[in-house]
Amino acid sequence: MLTKQEVLRCIREIAAPRKVTMDTDLAELLEDLDDGLEGLIESLEDEFNIELPQESILEAETVGDLCYLVIQASAPPYPSGPTPEAHPSPPMNP
Repeated sequence: MLTKQEVLRCIREIAAPRKVTMDTDLAELLEDLDDGLEGLIESLEDEFNIELPQESILEAETVGDLCYLVIQASAPPYPSGPTPEAHPSPPMNP
């Protein structure tokens, strides 16, 4: 499973030489990036083979928030239980 530190390391590589922590304000970081938010998101999506939901990205305030979104997007979907069709009930005895 992907960790916050792995995502943070990737963001630090993109933002180098700027110092980046989990508490770094995302808006301030984006001011320093040539490609802005679009470039940062594209890099993260490519690096981790994910798709980030646009509405969630716009709500992120810190680098930590963005790391959390990346981790959520990379997590496998929660497995649903078996459907009733997969395990039909045994026939009732008359």
